[in-house]
Amino acid sequence: MRGISSREGGAKSVLSLGLTEGTGKVEGVKIDMDNVHNCSLYELRQSLMKRGHFLEDYKGPITFEILLSKMVSCLQDDLAAETTAKLAVSEKEKLGDVKDDGTVETLSEKLARKKAERKREAEERSRIRQEERGYFKEKEKLNVEAVEKKREKMEERKIIGEVEGGEKEEQTEQTEEEGDGKTKDPFGLKFRSKIGGCYS
Repeated sequence: MRGISSREGGAKSVLSLGLTEGTGKVEGVKIDMDNVHNCSLYELRQSLMKRGHFLEDYKGPITFEILLSKMVSCLQDDLAAETTAKLAVSEKEKLGDVKDDGTVETLSEKLARKKAERKREAEERSRIRQEERGYFKEKEKLNVEAVEKKREKMEERKIIGEVEGGEKEEQTEQTEEEGDGKTKDPFGLKFRSKIGGCYS
């Protein structure tokens, strides 16, 4: 007595659901990891032949389990290839921009494009400046004015520094005269230590 498998009885073939009457052609049904176990031996063989992975060199008997394992390995290879393609696209999206036409612009291409745009804009600005006759004379005049202003500020600072320096010297002389006569030790402690020792 034979056991009941998922291929027999109530379980219907995945591809048989997509067959048109009388033609025997599959319409829009794709074998994937979810439905491969419900396929019949014939459907697995047809699918493997379309892919070019049918076991023609195999000398032993061709059974459902052998074709199923071959089909699962083909599907796993397809899934791995699809995953690596998605990863490559996602990495390119992270590094660059996806254009409207679907092509991906990498980071180096994006940087080169932006550099070329900036160079073009700078050349255009330079061309416009060269066409203006008074531009360079105006810039030279502004530079001379800036140097003169800087020189004036330096002279003001120098004068103010001399005046303040003289006042500070007078203040230090007055504090020394007003002192109680003790010489101050520049390395002396400003506080009295509480831990041992005798300080005067």
